[in-house]
Amino acid sequence: MNGFGQGFIFVDSETGTAVSMTIWADNAAFEASATKAALSRRRAVDAVDGEVQWVQNFDVVRRFGD
Repeated sequence: MNGFGQGFIFVDSETGTAVSMTIWADNAAFEASATKAALSRRRAVDAVDGEVQWVQNFDVVRRFGD
């Protein structure tokens, strides 16, 4: 998808809880991805018999590390 930067999936190995995070070039790219992202989430949770509990967006205010 245009404007997609990178993504991460975090898993708590004890509980099986998973969280995904994606980074977008800008808010316009993030908003343009909304329909495709919802479909991707649905496919992912269906594949593992899971559920989407919430979707929230944040602004990057500072970057640190590499």
